[in-house]
Parts: sequence; structure tokens; C-alpha cells
Amino acid sequence: MATIFRKMTASRQLAQELRASIQQRKWLAGAQLPTVRQLANEYKVSVKTVHDSIQELVADELIECRPRQGAYVKAVSQWAEHAAAGTPRQIAVIRPISPGEDPRVDETQQTNLVIHGIELQLQQHELHPVLLSFDLMDEDPVPTLVKQIDRLRGQLAGVIAFAAGGIHNELFDALDSRGLPWVTINRLGNTVLENFVSGDSVECGDQIGQCLAIGGVKRALILGQRTPTDVDRIAGIIKGYWLHSQDLLSVEYLYLHDWRQGPASDAVLKYMENHRDFPQVLVCLGDMIAAGALHALKQLNIRVPDDISVISTTGLQISEYTSPPLTTYCCLIHEMGITAAQMLMEMLHTGIRRMKGRFVSNGNMLFRQSFQLHPSLRNRMRSSRIIPSNAASMPDVQLTIKELS
Repeated sequence: MATIFRKMTASRQLAQELRASIQQRKWLAGAQLPTVRQLANEYKVSVKTVHDSIQELVADELIECRPRQGAYVKAVSQWAEHAAAGTPRQIAVIRPISPGEDPRVDETQQTNLVIHGIELQLQQHELHPVLLSFDLMDEDPVPTLVKQIDRLRGQLAGVIAFAAGGIHNELFDALDSRGLPWVTINRLGNTVLENFVSGDSVECGDQIGQCLAIGGVKRALILGQRTPTDVDRIAGIIKGYWLHSQDLLSVEYLYLHDWRQGPASDAVLKYMENHRDFPQVLVCLGDMIAAGALHALKQLNIRVPDDISVISTTGLQISEYTSPPLTTYCCLIHEMGITAAQMLMEMLHTGIRRMKGRFVSNGNMLFRQSFQLHPSLRNRMRSSRIIPSNAASMPDVQLTIKELS
């Protein structure tokens, strides 16, 4: 069985295999399981591993151990009973509650677009989303979420969770132990390969890197956070620039502790006060960050795009109404929700609990006044691939990490 998030113990893997066999009615209620030694030989594990796995299933009330008789199926999992009867028609959607300054325009809009895509896809299968929320400021929301899930026991067919804040491994371990298939929106780390749907952040960065290269930019300041998504975007920016320019790209990275407008504005003000040589472009890894950056530049009487250009990501509605309107990479946010629901439907249909993660790509750059690229140059986007003959010809990249307290 494939692992996810962290290395899974052999006993946990075997317990999941046995649990799946019971839920798929390989062994009916009252049936005796093979002996410990038989299971050890069948699954090529130690006797101790089998003992530990059985104890986990006993704790889950799936089997009972009778003295000198062996292990027996106590009852088919309550989740499986309802699934067999066709009664679970709800999908839990676990979403973060954002501490945004204005709930009408902050990044909860992105969350809502994903949820809308989930809802549309689920309706085609006569399934209904049940929203469970957690506070992004809560360091460990998992115990509360597990209690909410248990209160819905027998009603849920699966779970779609936003990977954010304090969401971590224990939540998905708990879902596995309850036989619930799950998918995450985004992934908790770059090493996670399964059960997630994410926007293609590398492609996003690649398109922005092309803009910088084709626009003749040689010095840029990137504003973002230390998240897997932002790391991928930065890698894409460097790649896109490299493929379309042989010039030297000088990049500074301004680390932000918060993605909201206010903190982003304060960070830009502080940077500009301490640097006389301004970058040509601010690349903001999020539309809310870009809105804060524009506010700071306006306070400093720095003209956009005459003095400094600004490029953003995401493509939220706020990007249309900033002053000036933002040039941004428009992600297919709605499509992420549709794809997550489709993956969960496949898992419910096939009984598979691990699937290769999927990236939603084919977003596009929307050019507005904050970064002006001549129309004749826009046609070079996506089409040009200036690939050097060997790795030694890759231009140098100067990357400086600047952290603000």
C-alpha cells in the first residue's frame, strides 16, 4: 500500500488491508479470520505485526478475539453497511476560516470558488457537501474536526479537505481508520504524491518568468510566504525566465508572515525605505499581497507601471478593481473543485484509497495596466522555448532571502 505524508508502519498498513477486506465483505460478520501465522505468511510480515494490526481492528470494533479460538469479524464496518445500503449521500468539505480584513474580497473567495466546483460535480452524483470549518489560527484543529466527523457517522461517503493551517497527518489517519476515502485541496508538502488536487504552481511561475524575460526585466522583487505552493512558483519563475532569456536575472525574495493586504503594504513600505535602488518589477504571490503592495507604492508616490511594474497570481475578482488593475496569472480555481470531486468519485467507485495527485493546469496570463507587455510580444508567451544546448549555459540567478520580523 502506498504511503502518504509520513512513513506508515507495517502494522498500520496491514490493518488497512484487513479493514478493506472486511468492508468489502471478503469476510462476513461472524466469520473467522485466518490464524496469525497464516496472515503473517500471506502478507510476508512478522507475527508481531499481525498481532498489532489485529489489536487496531479490535479497537475499531471491527473484530473480536475469542480466547483459544482466534479472531472473528464482529460486524461489518458501520461505514460499509451504510455504503452497501446506498444511504451515505454526504461529502464533508473541510474548509479554513480565513482571518481576512474584508470577507467579501479576501482569499476566502478562492475557497468559495473551489467549493462551488465541488458542489456542481457532486450534484451530478446526487451527493451533497457538508461544510466543516476550522480556524486558521488554531494550531491543532484536528481533534475538533474528528469529533464533527464522528457525529456524522453513517452519513458520510467521503471527505475533501483544504490542506492549510493546522491540518496534518492525524486527520487523514483518523479518516483511514474509519474507512472514509479523502482528497485534499493542495498538498501539505512537496514530497506528498497522492490524494491531492492542486493548481500547477510551477506552470504559473513559468508564465510569469516568461513575462519578465520577454519584457526585458533584469531585477525583480518577489513577495510571498514559505509554502509549498510559493516554492513551486519561484522555481517556475526561474525556469520560465531561463528558457526565454540569456540575461542575468537578479531576484530578491521578501518573506511575508501574513498574506493579507495590511501586512503586505507594511512590508513593501519598509523595504522601499531601506532600498534606494528599486526593482523593476514586484512579483506578488497572491492577489491580496499585490493589493497591499499597490497601496504602499501609492503612499510613496511611486507610479505603476511607469516606475515599478506589478505582477500577481491567482486571478481573484479584486485584481480587476485595484488601481491600476493587476496583470495576473488566472488559476483555474473552479476546476480544482471539480477535479477533487471527480477523484473522490473514482475512489468511491473502485474502493481504492490512494490515487496519484493531480495538477490543474492551463491557466493564463491576463494583462492589465500594472504590467504592460506590448501586444506583439504577448504572442511569444507559451510558444517560445529557448533551450540552451547544455546545462552550463544556464544564466546565473541571484536569489537573496530577506525576512521581516
